Amino acid sequence: MNEPGPPRMFDFRRPVFPWLGVLLLVVGGSLLVHEAVPRLDGGALAALIVGSGLWVAWVTGRSGLALWAAVVLLGYGVARLLVGLDVVEGRGWTTLGVGVGLATGWLVARIRSSGSDWVLALAALFALVGAAQLAEHVEPLRGLDRVAAPLVIVGVGVLVIVASFRGRPGGSRW
Repeated sequence: MNEPGPPRMFDFRRPVFPWLGVLLLVVGGSLLVHEAVPRLDGGALAALIVGSGLWVAWVTGRSGLALWAAVVLLGYGVARLLVGLDVVEGRGWTTLGVGVGLATGWLVARIRSSGSDWVLALAALFALVGAAQLAEHVEPLRGLDRVAAPLVIVGVGVLVIVASFRGRPGGSRW
């Protein structure tokens, strides 16, 4: 009698989807498209394709963490593609794109009752730094990018301090 044994850790008989092969096709194909049409950023195309795949994986319930990688890659890819096609110009669009992607992810997760406020704070940080970098192109706001990060850090510090006192009877324990 040939009885099956305990399940093996690695069952090589079962077909596995060739993710590495698909990733190599995406990256290689994006680089070839970039060679054919230099205005199209190959990295942006790869980010858009991989981000879209991760978005589908999240929507179909295959991966809960895929949402965050998807929104970052999609935000990055859209921003880089717009810069490469000269739709927008200036430094800061990529940072702003990642911030918008994270904010979109937070909103989608919040609608599904699983959004965390730290993601919204991170999205705001990216968006503010990106906006400050873009402000360099506006004469009255030139130089704002050098003080934006310290101001954001100070603002986050104030929010943390205020949040720590909220909900305590008598305000402070000091």
